[in-house]
Amino acid sequence: MVTRIFETGEIPKRWSTSIVVPVPKKGDLTDPNNYRGISLIPTMVKLVAKIVATRLNKEDNRVKLDC
Repeated sequence: MVTRIFETGEIPKRWSTSIVVPVPKKGDLTDPNNYRGISLIPTMVKLVAKIVATRLNKEDNRVKLDC
């Protein structure tokens, strides 16, 4: 799956959505302003993002060395 993403540049449609859940901050939990939203994304999306970041970092370092 990951190889296909790199070959085609396309990600599965279901990976392009996330679920936002409220997380309470300190203070009055009945006050909506005391919550912040966090996005829950599929684990595979996190894995692919980490792989892409690692590859880009290696490429960036290689380009800097060539300059």
